Amino acid sequence: MTRLSPKISRILPGSLCPDGGRPRRVLELFHHLLHCLGYKKRTEIALEVVQQLEREGHFPQAHYAFDNGVLTLELTRGIERVGKHWVSEVECSRHIQWPGQWRRVDAVAAELRRDHPESFRPITVRCRNGDTKQFWAFTKVVRLKRYGRKRLVIVHEYADLSDAPRFLLTDALHWESGRVLETWSYRWTSEICQSDYDSRAPLSQAAACGNYLRVGFVKISPLVSTATRR
Repeated sequence: MTRLSPKISRILPGSLCPDGGRPRRVLELFHHLLHCLGYKKRTEIALEVVQQLEREGHFPQAHYAFDNGVLTLELTRGIERVGKHWVSEVECSRHIQWPGQWRRVDAVAAELRRDHPESFRPITVRCRNGDTKQFWAFTKVVRLKRYGRKRLVIVHEYADLSDAPRFLLTDALHWESGRVLETWSYRWTSEICQSDYDSRAPLSQAAACGNYLRVGFVKISPLVSTATRR
């Protein structure tokens, strides 16, 4: 039997009616407690997916791509421990050391666009659908709190840098910006990501499409394309 938290235990006795009846509020608290016990954060699901993939030996040469909604220190360390790399988008409010002081990454990007637009180099990337697309990217190895040294890539889709930049991060310090973007392009988009993963079933039984596994609403993709096995 699940042990109730001290907070819930303190609430329950005082919620009983004077005549010893069971009020609706008590039932609501129990339902809420059961819901909390059965709920998992998507960061926890993402970590479990990676652990199961590695435990069962799926995609032994694959790296991982995911968005900032599941980026956690535990997840990245778990991937790095098995000798693989990861690429993740990071939010614009993320702080990096630049240089010698902690600054928001979007402020750094704005300064680069204003003072050093030539630092954004044109690169051509082959996307997962086989098409090629041109981007303008700045890349540098930077330091983040807790995560340490990682490669940052600031990406624009227009030559005049007028569009909102995308910020990508990877533990692969030796990768060029083109490879980081290519890896990122193999990630599932939210529009086609579906709830096909059942945590009670082995991943070999989960629905697959091409080289990508649909892992619930957690946008995380094991990359098995030959283009990413360099």
